[in-house]
Amino acid sequence: MIRSVIVLVFAALALCGCVLQSRTPLYDDSSGELVLGRIPGAALMSSWKDGAWVRDKDPVSIAIVGQHYEARADASTIVLTFVKLQAPWFILQGVEGNKPAVYMLAEVKGQAAEIHPLACSDLKKNPELAKWISHEGDDCFIQTGAPSAKLFGKLVENPGEASSRLAIAN
Repeated sequence: MIRSVIVLVFAALALCGCVLQSRTPLYDDSSGELVLGRIPGAALMSSWKDGAWVRDKDPVSIAIVGQHYEARADASTIVLTFVKLQAPWFILQGVEGNKPAVYMLAEVKGQAAEIHPLACSDLKKNPELAKWISHEGDDCFIQTGAPSAKLFGKLVENPGEASSRLAIAN
């Protein structure tokens, strides 16, 4: 379901399973911030391995459209919207076509974002989140009407480890 999102931006998620989603995007273009800069180019991904960032082989084309980025690979386009939470934290919303939106936390450092996955298996362990997140098998979804600011504010209190890093090569 989110294969191309995993390949493109969230490659490390294959290790931790499904991530937080919503059936429709919570944020539109007006909520976005161009935290990686305003110059389109190639998105460079790195994965955290053995205590260091290791750059992935193939860059991905990235364009700026309004207040979000569009990453393109293998005829897929992923809309990446960074929504400010509290410095240096942002919500990263990824949307591919009509598929559910995927959410992660992004810690912005300079013009790079360290991506912290919100794995359903980890979220399920926190009973306080049950009022805002429903679990369906291995998937988890933000419930309709859940206060997203409160939810993501709670999630940033314990973001877990970053698994990947995203930057634009100028």
